[in-house]
Amino acid sequence: MNKDQIVEKLKAGIAEIVFTKKDGSERIMVGTLMPIHVRGKILGSGRTVPDHLIPLIDLEKNQWRSFDIDSLKSFKVLG
Repeated sequence: MNKDQIVEKLKAGIAEIVFTKKDGSERIMVGTLMPIHVRGKILGSGRTVPDHLIPLIDLEKNQWRSFDIDSLKSFKVLG
């Protein structure tokens, strides 16, 4: 699965992403790129990120996070 496919799936729903962090540990994140309301505001980015990173909203932390596409271990659409 390439970056464009992952981004499209995140825009359409929620996914579980498993990846390796820079420190070598594994991280499981549940996230989305759908418009999300947090504390009465719609989260949006508007900033430029490097091509190898995918930014998304971590639904467990209610904050923007990103992961390196090269560290992706699994990607599963949840809804």
